Amino acid sequence: DVGLRAAIERWPSLPDLHLELAQRLQSKGLLADAATSLVEAVRLVPKQIQVRLRLAEVLRRQQKFAEAEAALRDVIALDPERPWTYGSLGWVLMDAKKYAEAERAFLESLLRVPQDEISQRGLGQALFHLKRQDEAIAALRKAVQLAPGDPHAHNWLGWALFDTQQLAEALPYFQEAVRLQPGNAHFQWGLGRALF
Repeated sequence: DVGLRAAIERWPSLPDLHLELAQRLQSKGLLADAATSLVEAVRLVPKQIQVRLRLAEVLRRQQKFAEAEAALRDVIALDPERPWTYGSLGWVLMDAKKYAEAERAFLESLLRVPQDEISQRGLGQALFHLKRQDEAIAALRKAVQLAPGDPHAHNWLGWALFDTQQLAEALPYFQEAVRLQPGNAHFQWGLGRALF
């Protein structure tokens, strides 16, 4: 990294150098330093969408949800038809516990890519947290249909059914989540709750 930092000192206006440094720092787990390099790259090339998306990812991993949200909203302003950005925004908003806004972001994603199982599961989770269980169950059933191998979709559907006292129907979804990912303690806990 010393050589790369020296190159940045010599040619500070080359965004590729900042990007390379950010990638190296991120791979070492130095997220704050990686974010600083990415912010500089965004400053140098403000319309570079990929850089903003990487910045949002690093900020989310640092649990800087407001900043990650702002980076993703900037991407949406630059390219409002980019479908996956809305899903990414939805997950950042879920992390920030802004469930109503997350619901809207996932719906925007699904308008662009109706078969996106990740956004479908996110929508179900947002609805679950908003205590709109019937809608959550419908959304999560669709997520399971779209991605039958996704243990998280099965687990969340199990919880939504469990939460509405549909215990017998919840059990197979918890069982499938555990079958798909046997080492997941959270899934095993849900199965245990449904059994007792």
